[in-house]
Amino acid sequence: LLSAKTPTSNPEFIIGHYVDNHLERYTIKGDLTQQANKWLTIGLNMQGTRSSNNGVLNGPNNLSGASYASIRMLPNVPVYSDEHESGYNIKDKALGGGSNLKNIDDNTPNIVWVLDNYVDRLQNTRVIGGGWAEIKFMDGLTLKTQGGMDLGSSDEYVYRPPEHGDGESAGGYIYDYRITNRNWN
Repeated sequence: LLSAKTPTSNPEFIIGHYVDNHLERYTIKGDLTQQANKWLTIGLNMQGTRSSNNGVLNGPNNLSGASYASIRMLPNVPVYSDEHESGYNIKDKALGGGSNLKNIDDNTPNIVWVLDNYVDRLQNTRVIGGGWAEIKFMDGLTLKTQGGMDLGSSDEYVYRPPEHGDGESAGGYIYDYRITNRNWN
């Protein structure tokens, strides 16, 4: 994806502007089995995961999706323009036509403006664990009891400003979703 003006004699010249998904994920896992005595064995297990994804919009139904919009940006259309107050090449709710006779169709936004102004953050935390105890009464007769838990939380924040792209048709919006799950066995 292109943007970032460079100080050259051609004000339309642009260099690579790379915006990517930034994913961080941490996982820890542990298992413990202990023979407490000749008739009792106990065990514990746990796994924890924490992930954080700061990414770009790329849904199948989004005009402002990075894949959809970037393949529709023509190579002879500049990303920036002094004609729009934002400094980006935006005209009639779409990427401007530049030296073409008309703008890009379907209200396709200036994807560089979208990448620079939209926010998509998702954080997930999950802990899965359990424990068990086995009692041996005699050869061939044991009793085993076990329990488990699955705890998770998800926080998602999405911001679409009202000036351009998918946020413009909605007058801008913020989506802030938080959920916590608790399951016990």
